Amino acid sequence: GSLEIIEKQLKRLDLPEAQFGRLDRSVQRAYRASKEMEKLISELLMLAREDYEHVPGEVINANKLIMGVADEVKQAFPDSKVKLKLEHAEEWEIYAPRSVLRVVIMNIATNAMRYTSEGQVTIKTWKNNFEIVDTGEGFDPEFLKHAFTPFARHHHENTQGFGLGLSIVKRFCDHYGWLIQLDSTRGQGSRFRIEVSSSLELEKKIEKDEEDMFEDF
Repeated sequence: GSLEIIEKQLKRLDLPEAQFGRLDRSVQRAYRASKEMEKLISELLMLAREDYEHVPGEVINANKLIMGVADEVKQAFPDSKVKLKLEHAEEWEIYAPRSVLRVVIMNIATNAMRYTSEGQVTIKTWKNNFEIVDTGEGFDPEFLKHAFTPFARHHHENTQGFGLGLSIVKRFCDHYGWLIQLDSTRGQGSRFRIEVSSSLELEKKIEKDEEDMFEDF
């Protein structure tokens, strides 16, 4: 693969062992990060097709979900100086399509890491809510008016890249009845909040109603 080709080229440079080791590790980190990004983009595009409407729901432990997302984000940004924090409330479960919810949170968290040069990104969860907060440069008020429209771009050299991402995320949220909000102040950072209305309690109620209906026959 491409990683092996790069490593062969490095060996041809006949560098001192210590220097070669440092370069090789940097190449491997960059390669892992690029593969993680490819994976996320692939999942995002796959779900952006009509397929996402048929993704089955399942019971999800919210805290475990964001722990998994955090691990993937850290792998994608191994050299980042930005601290990635997790804050969970009590254990809670939801009924939702795991792949869709994961991609929504992953996309926002990845963008937050990419466009935050210092400080931290925090992923929070509490009953029926997920929140991604960063200490990045924030957005201009004008951008906030159309942040979730296709190809919306924030006109700053370090924040060119949201593209279709947020519009697809908004489409997922709208389809499943999740509320997504963006609050941001230029120079102070941004806060995304996703309120997941498809709670486990709701699903249990639906299942009970269906059982009661069948018992009536």
